[in-house]
Amino acid sequence: MLTPATATIPYAFEHSDAFVHFVVFLLCGLSVYVWVTILEKALTLWGIKFWNRKFLQKFSTVHTIRDLRTIAEQAESVLAHVARCGLQKEAGSQNEDQSSAVRRPGEGNAGTGGHPEPQLDTVVIRRRMEREVSNQVDRLERGLQLLGTTVTISPFLGLLGTVWGVMRAFTAMAQAGNPDIQAMAPGISGALLTTVVGLVVAIPAAFGYNLLAHAVKKQVNQLDDFVEDCMSLFHAGETRDRREDNNR
Repeated sequence: MLTPATATIPYAFEHSDAFVHFVVFLLCGLSVYVWVTILEKALTLWGIKFWNRKFLQKFSTVHTIRDLRTIAEQAESVLAHVARCGLQKEAGSQNEDQSSAVRRPGEGNAGTGGHPEPQLDTVVIRRRMEREVSNQVDRLERGLQLLGTTVTISPFLGLLGTVWGVMRAFTAMAQAGNPDIQAMAPGISGALLTTVVGLVVAIPAAFGYNLLAHAVKKQVNQLDDFVEDCMSLFHAGETRDRREDNNR
């Protein structure tokens, strides 16, 4: 036998109309989306954080571009992928410099031995790495916009169903001409059901959205810091190569 507590939701759902049923089913669908998104994003961010931490442990021992290329080729983290994008452009820039020196040995800026201005190469490398960081950020933030929208609209959908149900209950009472609370109770209970379901959807969605947004922000800051560290390494390599060229 059902107690009043366990019979509340089935009773309210049974005594609501088709529109309230539609709102309840819509909110239930949003609830499934919320939990799937939260779990999927949490696992993805945990994996990214785990592999990035391992890569940064190796990166802390890097002193040359060759060392960075070695560890980047052996790792599968997001940071390693960003590093490979910069290293590909860095290698391409060096090849272009060498080809230019072969084709036009007497041309170029003064003091550079016919090579293009090194600063231009690092600007291109930075642009390439920042573009890849932007792509990674878009991938990390995918799904969060709809999750944030769910946080906002779920209570309003519940309120819409409640207002509709209350209006329907008062209309039925007016048509029956019987202002009895027992006549209104089924319709009111069905109307309040949507508010409960809306809050059940919105509360975990808000909690999950805030946690995921904070985690994504930390990953974005880590990517930006890594780009700056890589550029410092590239600049140091350029300075070392330039010093060796001048000593020859």
